[in-house]
Amino acid sequence: MMRGKETCDSCSKLRVKCHWESTDISLRCRRCSEYGLDCVFNGIPWTSSSTSIFQSSAPDTSTRSIYWGPSSNAGGHPLDLHSSRAPLSTPDVTTSNQMVPSLNPSFTDSSTAKGTIRLDISPRVRDHLFGIFFESIQPAWPVVTKDSLVRYPPTVLLEAAILGVAARHHTAIASWRDFAHLQDVIDSEVRALFGLRCAYEPSIQTLQALLLLSLRVELCSRSHRDFQRFSFRVSFACRMAQDLKCHLPESTGNGGPEEALRKTLWAACIFMDSYFSAVLGQDMNISRAHDDDFSLSRGPAQPGFFRTAVGFMACLRPVLRMGYSVLPHRDSTLYQEATANLSTIQWHQQYLETHKGAYSEYEFRFLQMMHSNTHLLFILGLRLATTPGDPYQDKIQAIVGSQTSWVVIQACQTLEWSTPELMHSIPGQLLVTLYSTTRALMVVVDVLRDRNCETAFSESVVRCLRGAVVSARAFMEFLALDKTWGKHWTQTHTLKAVFARLDCDSPVDETVPLLSSLPGMEPPSLETATAERDAYEYVDWDGFEGDFSNVILNPADWEDFFAQYDQGLNLSLPEYQS
Repeated sequence: MMRGKETCDSCSKLRVKCHWESTDISLRCRRCSEYGLDCVFNGIPWTSSSTSIFQSSAPDTSTRSIYWGPSSNAGGHPLDLHSSRAPLSTPDVTTSNQMVPSLNPSFTDSSTAKGTIRLDISPRVRDHLFGIFFESIQPAWPVVTKDSLVRYPPTVLLEAAILGVAARHHTAIASWRDFAHLQDVIDSEVRALFGLRCAYEPSIQTLQALLLLSLRVELCSRSHRDFQRFSFRVSFACRMAQDLKCHLPESTGNGGPEEALRKTLWAACIFMDSYFSAVLGQDMNISRAHDDDFSLSRGPAQPGFFRTAVGFMACLRPVLRMGYSVLPHRDSTLYQEATANLSTIQWHQQYLETHKGAYSEYEFRFLQMMHSNTHLLFILGLRLATTPGDPYQDKIQAIVGSQTSWVVIQACQTLEWSTPELMHSIPGQLLVTLYSTTRALMVVVDVLRDRNCETAFSESVVRCLRGAVVSARAFMEFLALDKTWGKHWTQTHTLKAVFARLDCDSPVDETVPLLSSLPGMEPPSLETATAERDAYEYVDWDGFEGDFSNVILNPADWEDFFAQYDQGLNLSLPEYQS
């Protein structure tokens, strides 16, 4: 297989074609492999990370100038990326240090800025970030594969998205200049993508980039004001996937890796469409006809983590249509949908417990937390959709009342599992974990604020509820270590708002020390906490039964509180200027 029209240096000298034995991006061409030659292009090895520009030569010694490209990290530590302060602005790059394009300029210069913004990351940093991406992010979000990078050479936007997502991983060694530069490149490309001067040209690479950008809000937004734009980008990705016919079975007609890639991209669109619809309270972009495209009841026996996660997210879609649609329900239709959705939720719970051994510890926790959140949204949506006086109100209320106690138990479990270890794991790279944590904390806070909490439940149950709050506080302090704008920043301030409601009414007696008082600034995990907190795992829940539908997550009540909380914020403080 030839890689486009490029020919390595050795084959070029002999004026012969350059053939490849495999699509693996790390292999040499056939001739170089046979004779043990270095397979290079203009002296540079061909890898997935060499599609951008490289530094051509050292600066002229007569100028005594220093290269201040984004990857130079001059004056800063390689771990600057995760510090609380960004470095000072970098000097302009001198003319003698300009970078030259590689063999294919169309994949290096910004197609919108006519070369004014180039993806200027050093080869070593690029290789490092690509390694992090394929090792720690791609297994949970496989919208880009090594094979796809060969079949669809990465554009500037796609490569910047890959590097940007990897740069925000906790193991990344990259400077703030690198990340700020990647933000600038992504911003330029995204502006042109949605601009009126560029024709709409759907492509696999653009779709891959949009799906990667959905993992990190900070890649194409600089403040909370830009957060709502995410829904537009997700809508655009869903539209593009359909224009590329990714939603059609056997859309390419040839099967194999190409068909698998398109199915994966469509599955990722289903996942993000459902997630952002739940988070932002907006209608879904993908029609009801595709809700069962990735149903676990129809799929393979061992679908793998990503396929299972999409299947569990697909379980959320009918719940959102039932309880949060702007279209009114007929009473009989609502009851039928509620019965069907409850049956589906119970089936997925049984499926997860049956196949628990097929997943790692953190994969299982991620799936359970996500499904617990679906269960919670089912109860809340059903309560919101019920109209007073309808003939099925008693039956619907019976469903709600029978499930709320289990929802509270699942909320405690979610908070206990919200740990730095989960966030650092491969499944923790997806945003759903943070959203589930916030929802779960709101449930526990509502129960603890109820005036009957202390007397209605056993002491062990109350201690479990308070222990879940302790876990959430430790997790919040872990997230607060990241002072820069992004998903950790937004989650930290959201959790602070929820805790403010609990603290103003009934402060929790924290039996576990806070993060700031612990050696090494690391919050305790559930397994390493105090013996008193370990006892929460052995709670007798038999007496924890009842209808909490009037206690947990009253929408109007929480909206009023958040409105008052926002009015009391001093937005001039440095913590809100990230």
